[in-house]
Amino acid sequence: MNVVSTITNRVTRLSPLLFIYSLLYYKGLSFTKNPSYINSFVHTIVLLSWLSLSYDNIKYVIPWSQSYYIVDSMVSAYVLTKPLLLNGYNTITNKLRKSDRHIVPTGHIGFMLHHFVVLYLLHTIQIRSHILMPFTTVYYPIECSNLFLQISYFMFQKYGTLHPISKTMLGIEIMGYGYIRLVTLLKLLLQYWSILPFSLRLCAVFIYSLGVFWTSKLCLQFKKNICKKNIKDIKKE
Repeated sequence: MNVVSTITNRVTRLSPLLFIYSLLYYKGLSFTKNPSYINSFVHTIVLLSWLSLSYDNIKYVIPWSQSYYIVDSMVSAYVLTKPLLLNGYNTITNKLRKSDRHIVPTGHIGFMLHHFVVLYLLHTIQIRSHILMPFTTVYYPIECSNLFLQISYFMFQKYGTLHPISKTMLGIEIMGYGYIRLVTLLKLLLQYWSILPFSLRLCAVFIYSLGVFWTSKLCLQFKKNICKKNIKDIKKE
């Protein structure tokens, strides 16, 4: 009962920020297929602005980040369950044909798992104040690395994935994101490893592993795209 009460109180306190992110998502639907990136970009920019002024602003950043991850988790849950519900309904009503089956975007499972881990981290940091500053020192470069992903996404939306500008941006993304997530983050984790409780060590390993996985995925995408030509270029030839 105490857990439910704590969660309810926390969500109530975050309700203004939750409303802001929900509104941004709703408005983003009018000009992009994936408005989650709008929320992600706004979250990162505001977070980096606050922490650039002073790392002491982490006390304001934590609720800002918690609100973002809660809303984005709700979006991922909706995107995951919608095709399952539609397939179930069509099966019950005998309307489901193989060609009409809705595909479940399983990639959102990874997003939700990541968000739950980060929410646990943010909650734990609030309780264990002695690791607040070390966490901030790690959190700042992690969010800087996300800027490379967000800018690349907008480039891909505007030019397509095979445009020379997009290919160049993908290369920059790999170097920037990869260096921060694989090199900088590893140095920081080794520096603060001794003061982390066991649960946060597990979370840290999970977050670092995601960085390795995503960097590898970006490299494979770059290798694939660099070998392809833009349709416009093919027509010119």
